[in-house]
Amino acid sequence: MISEVADEADLDEEQESHFDKVRRTLGTVEPLTEDHESENLIKTARQQITVEIITISEKKEERDAE
Repeated sequence: MISEVADEADLDEEQESHFDKVRRTLGTVEPLTEDHESENLIKTARQQITVEIITISEKKEERDAE
C-alpha cells in the first residue's frame, strides 16, 4: 500500500502529506500491539514511508530540472 501511494503521488503536493492517513492508522494500531512481530511490522512500515518520501522528492527534483 505504501508503494502504491508513492507511485500515485502528486508531485506538486507536499511529499509527506501523501502518507498522513497511513501514519494515523499506524499510530492508532501501535498501542494495541502486544507482540514484537507487530511492532516490527509497524517499524518497517514507517521506514518504508521515509524511503518513499525520499523517492518522491527525487522524482519531483528530476521533473523540475527538465
